[in-house]
Amino acid sequence: MHALEHYEHAGIPISIFFDEDGISPREADNLGEMHVSYRGHHLGDHQLPTDGLPDLPCPVCQDDDAEASEAVCERCEDWGQISPTLGEWLASIHAIAAMPLFVYEHGMITMRGGRLVMLDEDRVDPEDTNSIGRFVGDAQGWDTSFVGFTIVTEERIKQLCGDGAEYRTKEWLDSALRTELEEYDRFLRGEVYYYCVAEGTPFEDSCGGCIGLEYAKEEAERAAELAAAQLHDEQTERATWAARDVITVPAA
Repeated sequence: MHALEHYEHAGIPISIFFDEDGISPREADNLGEMHVSYRGHHLGDHQLPTDGLPDLPCPVCQDDDAEASEAVCERCEDWGQISPTLGEWLASIHAIAAMPLFVYEHGMITMRGGRLVMLDEDRVDPEDTNSIGRFVGDAQGWDTSFVGFTIVTEERIKQLCGDGAEYRTKEWLDSALRTELEEYDRFLRGEVYYYCVAEGTPFEDSCGGCIGLEYAKEEAERAAELAAAQLHDEQTERATWAARDVITVPAA
């Protein structure tokens, strides 16, 4: 495997490689839940139907008085299911905030979020899902698609963050969701790396799945510093025993 970068840190050789088998950051615990539909790709956390939002039980027919009536339900025509409005669907998945998601595909895939909408005080407008002007180089949106939403639920906030009011502000949620999205976008663009330090020595260490080159190098350099400390300890111990005329051999 050809190294993307090869250098020394703390006297220890480091090699950085592309990691083609890196695990998606969506496999970890995330505050946002991505509901996405994009033909030919499995993106995000939950897959939406390609022809719209998933059907929901008819709210009119679920009402006890409506069930007792012999009249045909005007909402679902007695099918028992409806094609929900966006607001009804977001309510059905208990969303308290929603951010539209856009994908630009032109040789590679990149993802970006739109305006975060706090659903207790606002609603998603048609302009929020407009693909025009979302990416530099595609001002007219020819290669850009609105693909779904990343949403936040009260249950998820409580599970990951607790009861603090600061975790429920628009500013904090917006920052948290964009941080998660930026990490996922790097993964989609192939910015996943693998490092190996002190290769071929007893102190060799390696790790993959590092998203972002700078993060991979930071982790590799921490591992190199640990290897350097271990090497120093071994050399010190060998020198101590050598002073006593005791022959030692390197660790296997």
